[in-house]
Formats: sequence, structure tokens, C-alpha cells
Amino acid sequence: MLSCPAKGLIFFVEPRPAQPRCFGAHLSARLLSGALSIFLMGLIACTTPAPQPKPDPDPLPVSAAQARDVVLGVQASLVELAKAGTNLGFEERRSAVMELGRDYFALPLMAQLSYGKGWSDLTPDQQRLFVDTFTLFRCSSVAKLNSRDRGQVYRFTGYEEIGDDRMMIRTGLRYPNRALEIVVDYQLIRMEGRWKIVDRYAPPSVSEVAMRRSEYRTLLEKEGFAGLIQDMERRIQDYPTQ
Repeated sequence: MLSCPAKGLIFFVEPRPAQPRCFGAHLSARLLSGALSIFLMGLIACTTPAPQPKPDPDPLPVSAAQARDVVLGVQASLVELAKAGTNLGFEERRSAVMELGRDYFALPLMAQLSYGKGWSDLTPDQQRLFVDTFTLFRCSSVAKLNSRDRGQVYRFTGYEEIGDDRMMIRTGLRYPNRALEIVVDYQLIRMEGRWKIVDRYAPPSVSEVAMRRSEYRTLLEKEGFAGLIQDMERRIQDYPTQ
């Protein structure tokens, strides 16, 4: 009996009754030849590679590809920043993150959405102050988070059009010491013909903008606008020493 574990094939060589001595040599040759043929057939079946699925031939729509490239470009830059590690000081990392923010994030809109209710009640000077403080606060946080290489790897997993000039780009984030992949989604808005990130979701049901808005609302109710700005400035100063 011959078996092929990879294909689950089993071959039987049926024994024959003994023959007169004069036909022994001829019969042995026939049996050996038949068994060899069966063995070779099984070997071929075992070693033939299984057909591989063909890649999806359909390209992404132009708008989805452009939005995807923005997200993947930001992620690749953050990975490189993390790999630089201690070769860069905190100020250098934050400066690099600020440049990414200006190019690929709608930071003024993110600041306004994060502030939430009462934005229109602020004076123009207060609005500018909050946008500047929010930008510095967020970039300081990202610079601190990406201060060392953790072996993180991102991959694009899909996209969804969620409205006029709005796109959700879905990605996965994996660390070497974690079995599960983390879902990280980005909402982008098209502004003046360019896609810019306006929110981040990790996990998918948790909006970064919504989290900030809830946090800021608590401080605004307790300490007012000046108290919120002071708290953000204090935390900005603490990031380099953490």
C-alpha cells in the first residue's frame, strides 16, 4: 500500500496467487513494473503544487487610490521616524510630525471639531489660539508615541466612500509580539482637490476627534477656555520628559 498524505490518495497493489516456478521471473518483473508505475503516479500527485488564487485585477478608483496613498505615506513616515529612535531628539521628531500634519492632516478642521459646541462663540483670536495649541499638542503626542521602533507594520485593507468628498481608508497594524492585528481606520476629506486626514479610528468604533471633544468639554465646563488652554500647554511641556 502506498499513501500520499498531501492529497489523501491511497494505492493498493493486489497480491496474486503463486504461479509455477517457470513463470516466476516473468511475474516478478511485471509486479515490480506495475508497482513502480503506481508509485510514480502517486509521487507526481503529491508534488504537484495547488493552484494559487489570482490577484484582483481591478484597480482602485482614482479617488480611493489617492486617499489610500495619503494614509500609507503618513504611516510609512511614522514607521521611519520610530526607527530613527533616539538618534533624533524630541524636538526633531515633533518638527517632522508637524510637517506631516501640515501636509496631510486637516488640523484646523480637526481642532474645530474637537472643540465642538461653542466654537462659534469664540473670538477669532481665541479660535487661532486653540488651533495653534491643539496642533502643537497633537504633534507632541504623536512624536512621543513614535519615539522608538516596535516593529510595527501597516497594511491597506480596504476603503469606503462615506459621502461627497469623504473617504474612509481602512488599514491594519501588527506588532511582532502580538497575535492579533489592530484595525486602524482614517477618515479623509477632499479639500481644494487634495485628500487630508480629518479623523482616526482605533478601534473602528472609537473616533479620536470624539474622544478629544469629550475630554475638552469636561475641562471647559470646569475651568473655561483659559483653563483648557493652560492644561494643554502644561501637557505639551511634559511630553519631552516622559
